[in-house]
Amino acid sequence: MSKRSIRIAACIGGLGNEYQTPLLKSITKACNSHDFKLNVFYSFADEWSGKKSREGDRSIYELVNFSQFDGLILFNITLQDPELVQGLKHRAQEEGLPVVCVDGAEQDCCNITINYDNAVEMMTRHFVEAHGFTKINYLGGEEEYPVSRIRREAYERVLRECGIPVEPSRELIGSFWDEPAYRAVLRYYSEQGEMPEAFVCANDEMAIGAVRALEQLGFRVPQDVCVSGLDGVSKALNFCPSITTAQPDLDAAGRLAVERLAQVLAGQQESSGQEHVGCIPHFQESCGCASFSGAVNSEVKEELYQKLEQMQHYLKWVNGSVESITAEETAQGVVDRLGEVAQQFWTGKCWFCVCDDFYRELFGMTGASPYPVKGFSNTIRTLVCCRDHILEQAYDFSRLDLLPNYDYEVESCGAILFVPMHFQDRIIGYIAVEYSDIVMDLSLLSNLVCSVSVVLENARTRVQLQKMIDQLQCATVRDPMTELMNRRGFYNHAIKLFAACAEEGAQFMSISLDLDGLKEINDTYGHQEGDSAIRAFARFLDGFSSDTCVVARFGGDEFVMAGRFQESMHPITIVHTLQSKLNEYNRTSGRCYRIEMSSGFHVGVPDYNSTVDEWIALADEQMYTEKKDHHRRSRVRR
Repeated sequence: MSKRSIRIAACIGGLGNEYQTPLLKSITKACNSHDFKLNVFYSFADEWSGKKSREGDRSIYELVNFSQFDGLILFNITLQDPELVQGLKHRAQEEGLPVVCVDGAEQDCCNITINYDNAVEMMTRHFVEAHGFTKINYLGGEEEYPVSRIRREAYERVLRECGIPVEPSRELIGSFWDEPAYRAVLRYYSEQGEMPEAFVCANDEMAIGAVRALEQLGFRVPQDVCVSGLDGVSKALNFCPSITTAQPDLDAAGRLAVERLAQVLAGQQESSGQEHVGCIPHFQESCGCASFSGAVNSEVKEELYQKLEQMQHYLKWVNGSVESITAEETAQGVVDRLGEVAQQFWTGKCWFCVCDDFYRELFGMTGASPYPVKGFSNTIRTLVCCRDHILEQAYDFSRLDLLPNYDYEVESCGAILFVPMHFQDRIIGYIAVEYSDIVMDLSLLSNLVCSVSVVLENARTRVQLQKMIDQLQCATVRDPMTELMNRRGFYNHAIKLFAACAEEGAQFMSISLDLDGLKEINDTYGHQEGDSAIRAFARFLDGFSSDTCVVARFGGDEFVMAGRFQESMHPITIVHTLQSKLNEYNRTSGRCYRIEMSSGFHVGVPDYNSTVDEWIALADEQMYTEKKDHHRRSRVRR
């Protein structure tokens, strides 16, 4: 057996910023260069997600079976949850895995730290040294956040080094968002009556908010006031004016994370330590270091147009797919349509996997327990398996295996991306796809996964509602003690059979049956024994139920059978068969009493003026005659 490749797990999250795609691209490229096999566990949850949705989305990290891997990369920069990071790190280290944290400061790990404070220094120093400014304001976040404090201190450090006094009135709180920064700048001007020469902002969102406020107040950027940001997001770089900013070197961060893991696995480096990655400056229009175009250039316009066109086409396709899937009336129909979606959307390989409990509810299986709110079931069911637009056979597998035939799949795929399917905090399962940054847009993938999750949950809910409706309907037509039809259920079926016989000129039969001596059993041995006798007799009767014969308990000790007459099932034959079953029961049951019955029947061709009740009444006459005879003979024996 050939030696398996080194396998790396990466946990990344969020959809609200632009770090995910370049980080994924970087680590994928680096893993390929080392011939590592990469599995990425991705949660779309961000700070805007509701609590339940966030819990459901982050369930994907519970799926990670660290015994399958050789190393772990945690992207703290996107996970933004210290408790989550600690839990993943602890689970990995329990399995003896080295852990690398990107933009973290975790103990017993290799940490790749992005020098945001260096970027703030770079922007502040640029305004002092390149522009000669001495009145520079700072726009940051709340002081309780370490990142806010570190960036403010970097700004102050440059001012002191350059001999510029630090003035607390020039340090504003913008909460790292556009609107709070906008209000902070307006408030500063209202209180101070003047503007600085420049604003150093702790991120791009606040820089955009500052520009908006300045323009509203009549100040020109950069002619009157310069502005810088931090992050290097496309929104800032394509803003008008384009924002001077510093962009984290995410390519270097991802590459360095994989390299450090490779060195630890090769025994060339300790499994802990810290390395730094810088930021790349972009001196743009908002500081006057790039010529002011005043308009979006043609390349940007073309790119935006292509993205808009792609999104419109994609949304049209998703809406059409959701509509066609929702129209399916069966669970299998839903799964078949999902297979078509997989064939159209993915070029590589993909798997739609659901928890066993969810699968059982989706297909309305008997004995299915409600699928769990927390955690994945031990057995995972593959709904769809597709490779290069061709559907393949789907298999069930253990949750610990991650995928069917995992060892083969992980070796044949360069990288596999796992994303959660859930409805609020209820786990449905996950979708796994062969990852390629060339053909995969994470925002489009998020939209698709969300749509598939809702479609599956709606299908499950529809099946369960129908199941409850059927149970309620059954309760109205079934006798709860024997589960035979009750009087209502009997007439629903018998009237249709009676009408069909009348129309076709076929014979219709009715059989009346009564348990003899039930009162004596109840009085002597108790109602529990009486009920037991009723249920035993009902079990024998139920064997004659069919599409053409309905069996019912009318109440107490009264039972009725009715349906299309067949020579092979003549009423006399039925009665003799029942009597044989009762004799055998009485011989072997060990009860202190015997179950006896009286019966009567009527057979004839009905016409449109006759009724089922008339047939039952005629059968009852025979049955009561036989019952009296049984009673008389019983008295003679006593």
